[in-house]
Amino acid sequence: MAHDEARRIATQLTRSVRGPAWHGPSLRTALAGVTARQAALRPIPEAHSIWEIAGHAAAWIRIVRLRIEGRGPKSVPKAINFPAPRRGTVQEWRKVIAGVRRESARLARTIRALDDERLPYLAAHGIVQHTTYHAGQIMLLKKATKGVRP
Repeated sequence: MAHDEARRIATQLTRSVRGPAWHGPSLRTALAGVTARQAALRPIPEAHSIWEIAGHAAAWIRIVRLRIEGRGPKSVPKAINFPAPRRGTVQEWRKVIAGVRRESARLARTIRALDDERLPYLAAHGIVQHTTYHAGQIMLLKKATKGVRP
């Protein structure tokens, strides 16, 4: 009933989301200072906005947890996969940010509690990589929207 690998992966998830991360900015760092208006912008017409990417990251962190618990959806509707702002308010944006924090903490606890034999390695490692990837995307979009006022 070893938990060594599960604890390592949970730590890597926490570092990818909250930091400190070896690779560069954590997801929290990438989202720091982003306004609701800035998050909703689409500086690259065919790309997702910061808002959509942050919501996407939170959704997939939650989906991985639910799948580990045996309750996850088989398919993911677009409205959940890349959720667009409804009204684009500051309060709505704060909920997106809070969702990233809440869901990542819940998944880290779920993974940490698993025996290594029950650990879904591909999903657990994959969500860490997924989060890291999207933090990088957000950093680029943040630079592309720099100077936008609330």
